[in-house]
Amino acid sequence: MGERALAAFQQCSGDSGSPRLAVCEALFVRDQDAFDAALEDLLIERDAEFRNAGPPLHPQRFHTERHVFIEGLALLRLAEDCGLSTQPEYRMMPGLVRR
Repeated sequence: MGERALAAFQQCSGDSGSPRLAVCEALFVRDQDAFDAALEDLLIERDAEFRNAGPPLHPQRFHTERHVFIEGLALLRLAEDCGLSTQPEYRMMPGLVRR
């Protein structure tokens, strides 16, 4: 099931270099180093998305989501469930929210 889901994700994204895909692949094979690197790439991509976004359509949502990365929090939970180690604090994913 996991391999098919990853293949479908890659096909839909059309980009084998996607940090999201790399995070998912690292979770699937439980590769700590690959997960750490892909998560950092995803955080860099996320930061760039907000810097280049232009005027927000929903200012309240924009100001909240640029500081708390909900998708990233979910990925950290999945990583822990897979037995991978996570740091107590990440940029845009504060430890306080993870408790």
